[in-house]
Amino acid sequence: MTDIVIVEVFTTTGFSSWTVPTGIEVTSNATITVIGAGAGGSRGPNNGASWGGGGGGGYSVSTAVQLTPGQLVYFNIGLGGTGATTASGTGGAGGVTWLNASGANTAPTTTAQGALANGGTGASSGTGGAGGSTTGAIGTTTVAGGAGGSGGATTGSGGGGGGSAGSGLGVGRVGGNGTNAADGGGGGGGGTGGIGSNGSGSTGGNGGLTYAGAAGGTGGVTSTAGTNGGGGGGGNGRNTNNATAYAGSAGGEGTQFTENFLNGAPASGTTGAGGGGGGGGGTNNSGTTGGVGGGALGSPGGGGGSGGSAVAASGNGGRGGNGLIIVQYKSRSRVAINS
Repeated sequence: MTDIVIVEVFTTTGFSSWTVPTGIEVTSNATITVIGAGAGGSRGPNNGASWGGGGGGGYSVSTAVQLTPGQLVYFNIGLGGTGATTASGTGGAGGVTWLNASGANTAPTTTAQGALANGGTGASSGTGGAGGSTTGAIGTTTVAGGAGGSGGATTGSGGGGGGSAGSGLGVGRVGGNGTNAADGGGGGGGGTGGIGSNGSGSTGGNGGLTYAGAAGGTGGVTSTAGTNGGGGGGGNGRNTNNATAYAGSAGGEGTQFTENFLNGAPASGTTGAGGGGGGGGGTNNSGTTGGVGGGALGSPGGGGGSGGSAVAASGNGGRGGNGLIIVQYKSRSRVAINS
């Protein structure tokens, strides 16, 4: 009987366990890929500067993890950081993601046991939050997440885009900066294939490139979401009294892994490292509200964009993407529905 490579994907956040199925080819080591969660976007002060986007989650791979049929494997999937909803609010940090095949319900300490990737950091000022660090990460390959873009320094400036998760292409890409001017556009979210564009004048920046090198989401009055790990577009600024500036859009979920099983059930979708959300636009007119930052909830490891600045109320930050685990192993009897 011919061996087939099975791709098991796990997305449910928090602590859990998985029983290794029968039929696994124990003479072949499994490959474990983990992505830390992205941080949420920040919200700057009312009638002040905008703050930075959230950092993307780190990415770690271990290629020599032995699995045995019937073995109980423990893991934890990090929760994406919440976007800030109060003025001068820091975006929530992204959680750590890990898998341990040694039988212990604790984070691994060696690459033989499994893999661990850190979550991104939320911004607490105009500078974007840091991507998930490789310090303390576990894997034969470990790369950091992308940093969030910076917000503008004036009232009415655009928010920074979120950073992308790290990926098989390397370190996550930085989100674009918000325009440092009144009625400024938000920065585009970082894509796994390229950095997010800065806002320009009142126009939001485009999201960074996808995993395959195609264009990310576009900035604008109606910004668009990224796809295949591309960043979300930044929202435009708005020069209108008593109005809300335009929102950034979500980062895109990657597609580099084809699922055979999702959380233990047969599946046929795709997933992978995600892009960051775009920053919200700003407005410097009377009675105005900043644009909301784009989230990354469906974009594994992507950082949330920050809200734009405004006179009356700054915009809320977008949520960071949850973490992700991919287990690849050879099997002689476990059936893959798309093999």
